[in-house]
Amino acid sequence: MLVMQGAAKVGALVLVFLALLYGAFNLLGRSFLVAPKTTIYYAYFKDAGGITTGTRILMSGVKIGTITKVELADPATARLTMTIDEGFRIPLGSTAIIPGSFLSLGESPLTILPSSSSQDAPPESRLEGVRANALDQMVPNSKETVAEFTKTLTAVRKLLEDQQMTGNIKELLKNSSETMKQFGLLAHQAQGSLSENRLAIHTAMASASSAMNNINEATQMVAKLLKEGKLQNQGEQIMANLNSMTKRADKLVASIDALINDPKLRDPAAQTAANIAEITTTGKEIAKNTEIISKNGAVVSGQAIELAKKAGEIEDEAKELVKKLKGFFDKGGSGVKTPTIKASMDVIHERDPKHWRQDANFSLPLPDSTIHLGIYDAFESNKINVRLGKPFSKGSEFLYGVYASKPSVGVDYLLAPRLHAVGDAFDLNAPRLDVRMRLDLSHGVVGWAGLDHVFKRNSPTFGIGVEK
Repeated sequence: MLVMQGAAKVGALVLVFLALLYGAFNLLGRSFLVAPKTTIYYAYFKDAGGITTGTRILMSGVKIGTITKVELADPATARLTMTIDEGFRIPLGSTAIIPGSFLSLGESPLTILPSSSSQDAPPESRLEGVRANALDQMVPNSKETVAEFTKTLTAVRKLLEDQQMTGNIKELLKNSSETMKQFGLLAHQAQGSLSENRLAIHTAMASASSAMNNINEATQMVAKLLKEGKLQNQGEQIMANLNSMTKRADKLVASIDALINDPKLRDPAAQTAANIAEITTTGKEIAKNTEIISKNGAVVSGQAIELAKKAGEIEDEAKELVKKLKGFFDKGGSGVKTPTIKASMDVIHERDPKHWRQDANFSLPLPDSTIHLGIYDAFESNKINVRLGKPFSKGSEFLYGVYASKPSVGVDYLLAPRLHAVGDAFDLNAPRLDVRMRLDLSHGVVGWAGLDHVFKRNSPTFGIGVEK
């Protein structure tokens, strides 16, 4: 008897809730919550895969409407009905684009690429649609880039396959090697020649100096003898010989001076000395840099040892964490029971826009919270749900995380033993609030009723699901 009275109360609550919900919707929908004015346009695609009813329409990154219908215009063409909100204009000649991607985990909005025309496209006009290449979005003008790269590879391959050019390059390298050897030999010979010439020049300078000293000494002796009157007969002949010797000595000194100051010998020698000085300086810098590199190498080695030590510590901590987790989920001997994973599948009908949505969700209870994972609108837009539930009373919890691939917060409140009130607020860019009631029937079957887009379209929803 008590069971029948409890069931009657729950049924009465459900009927009252549905009656209030229907009355509120009729009252609000007929008063100030009137759907905004919209304009209809059509977009035609050869492939409209990934686009479903309810898909957002963006222009310059701003949402201007939604897709309300996807159908075939003919066997090879898909037609999308675009409902554009009041206040937005589409220039004549604009293009509808379906973005391409390598991996899609959320909604892929339709994008309108406006033309430069100053005229507006009339209502119900046709827009040409194209599907963007995923590579074009990552690398602009990817086709042209790949084509140019292919041409470059072809040219390089032809260049490498040119036997004549390959032979010329080998011959050039061989000749360059021989030239370097000859240059080394020539440099060695030039160095030897300079050494020999330097010795010869020093010898010549010493000989000239000695000759001049001897001439001076002889001249002094002749002058002394002439003064004493001992060389009256041979004086003129001796003076003539001294004059001739002096001239020859002057020529020798002039020749040595010319040799020393000869640009052909002096400039290469000066350049050689400068090169030697530069090589010496460079060698010192190389030695200095080598010393610095050695010091830095020691520092880097120390840092590497320190990093290896820290990595070992982190590895030990990770092993300990894995060990604890294994102990937590271990079925045998630990005394801790393995958490029971709950799975649910719900089929929800949305009235505005008309759409059947399938939601698949899983929940994993933890000691102080619950992890909720799932897919929103499965088999269509495949948006992800990843949320953490924190209990605040028996059978009730706060939810936060990602819902329908958007940041969200929510609540699941237990009104009665089998009646829950559920609310979800998500999407920061286009805020949306969905509220609904869930009634747990029997054998894991649940019923849903509520409103989507509260305070905007107030779209009624209802559905049924199973939970195991």
